[in-house]
Order: sequence, then structure tokens, then C-alpha cells
Amino acid sequence: MSDQWALDTLHNLWLYVIEPIFLSLKLLKSSGANRPRLFWRTAGFEHYIPLHAAGNFKAPDGQEIHTCSDYVVSSYIPSFATVSQTLTKAPRLLHPEELKMLLVARETSGFLPSTTTEVRTVSDILAPPCSVLFDTDHTELSAEDVLGSLSRINCFHIACHSQESRSIPNHYNPSTLAKTVKSELPAATFAFVSMCGDTPAYLLNRMYSPHNMASYALKMGFRSLVTVQWEMKDDDGPVIATNFYRYLTEKAGGGINLDDVPYALDEAIQALRASGAESWRWLPFIHIGY
Repeated sequence: MSDQWALDTLHNLWLYVIEPIFLSLKLLKSSGANRPRLFWRTAGFEHYIPLHAAGNFKAPDGQEIHTCSDYVVSSYIPSFATVSQTLTKAPRLLHPEELKMLLVARETSGFLPSTTTEVRTVSDILAPPCSVLFDTDHTELSAEDVLGSLSRINCFHIACHSQESRSIPNHYNPSTLAKTVKSELPAATFAFVSMCGDTPAYLLNRMYSPHNMASYALKMGFRSLVTVQWEMKDDDGPVIATNFYRYLTEKAGGGINLDDVPYALDEAIQALRASGAESWRWLPFIHIGY
């Protein structure tokens, strides 16, 4: 994806979709936690249109640039029931001593070296002990290893390449793993699916039904989910994760509060933007659920 194509798309989304909605809602610019949350309910192909990243990036010189995140913090929801179920299901706040985090990194012959860096960084930031599983060239980690750990955790962070992992049978495979889980995980609360290329097949061929890891995580019972909707730059994974978990744990005293998750992601995205990263690098990161 070229940066110019991305900026043109985000600009048109602002003009023809986002700005009319915000004018109708009489929303004003704000910052930080003062911004309201907006839940985008879309369906099918439209679910992967980056509404959260829209902005008038082609504004003439001298005119102020407006972006979606200047007004709201965005979340995508698969159904309206998602929010109501989360509000009635406790807890939304996990204290440090209650956190049970599984961190999984899968690196293939140096193809995605930052996955291991990302997971080690997250482990260093989080206050409680974490279960950390590494898979290098499919020599150590099996689906059974991960399944055995999933039943004992309430938070899950996975870093790997989605498309490539699907092509390798009889080893750890995120899609196979998710299909193996027959029922919801009772303690599932938050998941961070840092998968490069975690795009469902139906986006590429409408004859297929969606089967990406993000949708499976929701089926497992995770109520709040950070994920990547398109390709991501390998080096950006640790940057996003570092800023995300630092913000999240500082707000919750070392724990995780679901109310803070979308704000933490927005904070991480804005930090990546401020570093001069092209738009195609920061727009793929989205929040799904409550």
C-alpha cells in the first residue's frame, strides 16, 4: 500500500463519511481521555475500511488538519450485543495480582525477528509473572502447548505472521488453534493479536467466510481485542506494544482496565505517527469489542 493511496483514501473517508457524522453529532475536538468513545458497527467488506484513521490529510496549506482521533476514540464491534455483554460481565478491571497473561511469539528463520523482541518487551513492562512461549522455526511450540496455557489465563498476546502460519500444516497454526477451542474460555478478558497480514480470506475472495485470528479470539470469549487489519511493518510491533502497555498499566496501577484499552492503543498510534511513520504503517492497528 503506497502512502499517497492511503492518504487519498483516508481523506475521502473524512469528507464523505466521518465529517458528516461528526457534524450531525455536534462533536468538538478534544484530547486524551476527554474524548468520547465511538463504536463503529459495520458488516462484511466494510468492516475493514479504516474509519478510525480518516482525516483531511490533503487540506490546503494553512488549513487545519482534522482527524477522527481528534474527536473520538474508535472501536469496532461485530454486534451491538458485544458492548452490552461486556458491561454485564465482570470484571472490566484486572488488578496486577489478578493478571494471568500468556505471551506467544513465533519467528520463522529470522523473517519476523521483532516478534520475539515485542514479546520480551511486553513481559518486562507487565508487573505480574507472564507465561512466555517462543516458537522458532516450528521446533518447540505446538497447538497443544498453547491450548494448555489458554485455559489458565485471562489475557493473551500473540505476535507472528498470519498468512505464513496458515500455510504450514501439523505445527502451531493460529487458525487451527482457534478452531480447536470448542467453547468460550471462562476467564478470557483481553487479547492483543499482533499478526502481520491477519486479513480474512473473504476480503481477498468473497467466496470465503471470515476466519482470521481476531474473529476466533472473540469466539473464545475475549471481550476487548487489539489487532492488525492489514500488513504491518515488523519493526512497528514492539513500538506499538511498548507504548500501549506502558499507558495501560500506568492508568491501572500495573493492571489492565478494559475502559483504558482503546485510549492506550490511540496513544501508541499517535506516538508512531509523531515519529514520522507513513500512514500505511499506523492505520492498520484497530480495537475491536468493548
